[in-house]
Amino acid sequence: MALVCDAELLFQNGSHGRARSLLVLAQEELARASALYDTAEHTWTTGEGSVELSPTHLSVSKMHRAKIEAGDQYGSRLGPFWGDYDNIPEPRDAGDIDKLKQVGFYVDRSPGVGGRFGSPLDVDPGPVAQMLLSTAQIAEMALITDHSRMKYHSDLPYDSTMDLQNALLPISHPQEYADFIEAVGTATLNADLGDATE
Repeated sequence: MALVCDAELLFQNGSHGRARSLLVLAQEELARASALYDTAEHTWTTGEGSVELSPTHLSVSKMHRAKIEAGDQYGSRLGPFWGDYDNIPEPRDAGDIDKLKQVGFYVDRSPGVGGRFGSPLDVDPGPVAQMLLSTAQIAEMALITDHSRMKYHSDLPYDSTMDLQNALLPISHPQEYADFIEAVGTATLNADLGDATE
C-alpha cells in the first residue's frame, strides 16, 4: 500500500515515469502478498499450525517477470470482485512491463531519435493515471478480502484493515471520495449554521 501512496505523490508532482515504476513494483508486491495469503489463509483464520513457504515461492519472489505475470493474474480478479464480469483485462507482456519499470527509473544509456536521451520525465501521464487507479483498487480488494476473512470466518481477535482501506480511498475512488468530503463539509457547515441560528 505504501508503494501506491508514494506513486500517487510522485504522480501529483509530475514524476509520471517514477510513479509508473513504483506501481509496477507495487503490483509485484501484491503478487507476492497474494501467494503468501493463499498459503497462510487457513493458519491465519484458525490460529492453528505454522506457515512454511516452499522453495519455489521464495525463488519466484525474486523473479520480476514471474511476479508481474502473477500480479496480472491476481489483478484480473478485480472486475469480478465488484460484480463486473465483462471487463477482465488481457495479460500484459511481462518483459514489456519490466522494461517500462526500468524506463521510469533511469535516463537512457544511448540517444534516441534526434540524438535525445529519453528520461523518466518523458512518460505520458494518461496511462499512468489509469494504472494508479487500478493498482490502488487491487490493493483495496486485497484488504477487503482479508477484512472479510477475519470478520466472518475467524474466531480470532479482529485485526482491522480499515485504516489502510481509508488511506487508499482518495486514490482508489477519487471522485467518490471527493463527493463524500464535499457532502460531509456541507453537512457540517449546515449543522454549524443551524446551531448559530438557534
